[in-house]
Amino acid sequence: MINIPFFGHIFVFSVLAVSVDSGSLWLLPSIAIAVVGVSLTAYSLHNLRRSDNQDAREVSALMQFSFGWQLTAVFGGLLLLAISGMPIGNALMATSSSLSHFGLFAAIQGGMGGPDAAGLIAFVFAMPFLVHPLVFFLFGRAMESEGHMPRLPVFALALTSLGGVAAGLLFAA
Repeated sequence: MINIPFFGHIFVFSVLAVSVDSGSLWLLPSIAIAVVGVSLTAYSLHNLRRSDNQDAREVSALMQFSFGWQLTAVFGGLLLLAISGMPIGNALMATSSSLSHFGLFAAIQGGMGGPDAAGLIAFVFAMPFLVHPLVFFLFGRAMESEGHMPRLPVFALALTSLGGVAAGLLFAA
C-alpha cells in the first residue's frame, strides 16, 4: 500500500507522458484525478471510522485510502507546482521524491523529465528517507498505545509541511 496501486499507474503515466510531451501538465485530467483522489480519501476515512475494529473492513478502507491519497498527493502536488510555474520535469522530480515513488524515479532516471531531472535523481531519491526516523518513532509510539498515533507530533508535522508548501508557492521565483 506504500506506492500507488498498480491500477493507478494507468492514470499516472498516461497523463504524465502527455504532459511531458506537451511541456506542461495536462490540466483537465490532472484536476479530475485529484478530485477522484480527494473523494476516495474522504470515502475511505468514512469507511475506516465505520470498520468497528474488524480487520477485513479496516484493510479494505486502508487500501482505499492508499489509492485515494496517492492520487491526491501526486496530482494535487503536480497541480500546485504547475500553478507556481515549475517546469514539468522538475515537478515530476519533486512529486516523486515526496512520495518515494520508485516508478517515477525510474521514469525520471530514464529521461522522462529531461536530462536535468535525470542528473539529480540520486540526490532526490535520498531526500524522502530523511523523514523516516520521525515516521518510525511515531509508528512505534502508536504501537505502544494500542494503535493511537500521538496527536501533537502528527499535527506539528502536518502544519510544518503545510507551511512549507505555502512558503514554496508564495516565495517561488
